[in-house]
Amino acid sequence: MGIPGLTSFIKNNSTQYFENHQLTDTLVIIDGYALTNFLYRMHENQTSAFGGDYDIMATVYIDFINLFLRCKVIPIFVFDGAYEQRKIETIINRMSQRIQLYGNQIKTSDCMPYFGSDILFDILNDMDIPHVNCDFEADAEIVAMAKLLKCPVISRDSDFYMNTVPYIPLDMITLDFKSTMINCRLYKVEKLLNEFGGLHTSYLPLIAALLGNDYIRQDTFSSLLRLRPGTFNCGLKLKRITEWLRRQKDINNALYNMTYNLPHSRDYVNNQIKNIMKEYKNTDSKYLTFVLQYKRMAKYQDGLKNYLKPNEKTILPLWLENNYRKGTINSEVMTILTLKKIFFKVQIEDYQKPPYYEVSFKILEVIFGLLIGKNYTVPTLGRKNGLNTEQLVKLRGCEC
Repeated sequence: MGIPGLTSFIKNNSTQYFENHQLTDTLVIIDGYALTNFLYRMHENQTSAFGGDYDIMATVYIDFINLFLRCKVIPIFVFDGAYEQRKIETIINRMSQRIQLYGNQIKTSDCMPYFGSDILFDILNDMDIPHVNCDFEADAEIVAMAKLLKCPVISRDSDFYMNTVPYIPLDMITLDFKSTMINCRLYKVEKLLNEFGGLHTSYLPLIAALLGNDYIRQDTFSSLLRLRPGTFNCGLKLKRITEWLRRQKDINNALYNMTYNLPHSRDYVNNQIKNIMKEYKNTDSKYLTFVLQYKRMAKYQDGLKNYLKPNEKTILPLWLENNYRKGTINSEVMTILTLKKIFFKVQIEDYQKPPYYEVSFKILEVIFGLLIGKNYTVPTLGRKNGLNTEQLVKLRGCEC
């Protein structure tokens, strides 16, 4: 996810863009699902094909949290919610890739067990650690919260390289669970901009759009930047992008010139760029009010009261919302409510046999009935008959 090639470029030039840092007496915003995947891959013991290992994962999560608390660092975990309509194509493509990968006879160790993330929610609730499940993608909320709390972000998403919040990639942290300090390397985007001619940070959304991301194809601006389609050299791209932007009169002029000659999807790309710009400027946190309810956040409440807003309205019924925010209700519930679809997680299994989730269809129909009523039908997407990604049956909500 994020901006293709950017992470590799930054890491290959890490001495230029990172500085040594020690985390202590601070808050940090942690991208929750990025952490679960990172820690699982770090401690996975080649048994992914069998699923489980939840006891090992629980121990690792607890050790990670205790390390931060021991170093007087309060972690705030923020999690993605429902899938968004604008990412459906990307989601389906990734499902197909995983099905092909997990269907190989040589099994991969790159498969998160089904309840791997649910364990973390249980631990966070038991330890009363600040956390929140967002309605949709969490990146914008993570940035807004980090700006208000004046603290760094911890993740693995390359999108954070194109923002002004201090950023610590997970693999730049020295994780010694017995230590009393957390050594890491901190990224600040100003160093990158200075390396490429000193553009103002207000141009970051345009740089991100020109590089391409989950919403804008990488080759969209190849002609504008005089690049061959399929160019993956991120350093060359950044050089061409910053040179082109420095020739523009201002941001509005650059935005106009970016989209004026696009042969296809001009309106779509223009809207996506404006969305990126809007998220970049945003400092309103939708969920800060919820996070500040935790006891560990008590000393920050007075200083932030002017930034607090009433809890964000949601389509969730009141009886469900608090449990959803705490993660005791899975985010797939929000996908069902908003997209009226369900995407089954891809797991390692015998692909010559029906997929594992077929046995749950009757139960799901009852859940759909509770959430959206018995008169709705919900398409389901997942593996069907071997290595194909297909729409499965449409399930109709029913009464309990």
